[in-house]
Amino acid sequence: MKAIRNAIKMRKVEFMALNQVYHQYLTSVKQKTISLWTDIFQSTRFVFRMMFTRPTVSGTNQFDIGALCI
Repeated sequence: MKAIRNAIKMRKVEFMALNQVYHQYLTSVKQKTISLWTDIFQSTRFVFRMMFTRPTVSGTNQFDIGALCI
């Protein structure tokens, strides 16, 4: 009977260890995903800021995207 209890305890410890590793993996994936989307958002915001808040070049429309090449 004691051997069965010890075996159950060992399985429980193994399960807890695997659960912790899995949780760390999910946390890592979540952090990487958040970081990726934050970078995409910041890049997009930067591009829009460059497009719509740049100084106006004389003779061009402020919202003319082609004027960015000038």
